[in-house]
Amino acid sequence: MSKKSAHLPSVLAIIENKIVFILLAVVIFFISVLNFTYLFVNKRVLGSSTEANKNISDIYEGQFNYWQDLVYSQPNYFPGLVELTKLAINNNDKVLARQYFDQAKSLNPNSRDLIEIENILEE
Repeated sequence: MSKKSAHLPSVLAIIENKIVFILLAVVIFFISVLNFTYLFVNKRVLGSSTEANKNISDIYEGQFNYWQDLVYSQPNYFPGLVELTKLAINNNDKVLARQYFDQAKSLNPNSRDLIEIENILEE
């Protein structure tokens, strides 16, 4: 045997090692790319998609119905009357806001919240 034929298996072993290394590097690269795309594509916050799809009037109506049901079951619940007054003001319904305001004022005429709301209603 000549020196070349004895040297040939070690060259093949080196080439095989390089091929294995290159294949391993390619697999790691693809896994990294998949992880990065998953990381940047799925940037969602729980509840953000459901809130974004709701109409503002639907949100207002849900809040208004909640407080209205609460005040219906407990007519002397002062914080509920204040919230209903604020919601009516935000919805530009001054007549309804005045009704809830008067009802709340009869329960607690010296409330700081009502003084601020009264200033808004008088504008």
